[in-house]
Amino acid sequence: MTEPEQRGWMRSFGVLVIFAGVGPLVGSIVVYAWIGVSQALTAMLTGQWAQGLEMVAFAVSFGVLFTLPLGYVLGLVPALAVGLAVLWWERRSARGRQGLSARVAVVAASIFWVAVVFFRGVSISGSWDAWIGAGSSFSALVVSAWVCTRIARRVC
Repeated sequence: MTEPEQRGWMRSFGVLVIFAGVGPLVGSIVVYAWIGVSQALTAMLTGQWAQGLEMVAFAVSFGVLFTLPLGYVLGLVPALAVGLAVLWWERRSARGRQGLSARVAVVAASIFWVAVVFFRGVSISGSWDAWIGAGSSFSALVVSAWVCTRIARRVC
């Protein structure tokens, strides 16, 4: 393997490490922010503003501190899939010469979310909790894909 080829593969490995390391962390923060905000909105609609803000802070801190291993278990495969899609786009397309594409990352994350919802048969027709779960998982995928791409552009 020549020197430029080796650097290319090392860069690709670095991008995947960023997606695998940062993606589930950002996704966990986003999911628990969604949960906290949904609980806080319920409290705030009844006039309890201080309690609502406490709920957001508690949900995010609890989620990040105590359920982060679960976030990595559930988020590692989507993070690697989106990272591979971004790298594939960069290597195979003429536009790839411009660098890693946040747009491709967001589209890949959205497609991954639709595939998971379709294959799991998730119904969001009635329950508020199902809407919160679907919204939080979609937001987690999209936000973490965008953040990881931005970090990888700066670092790699």
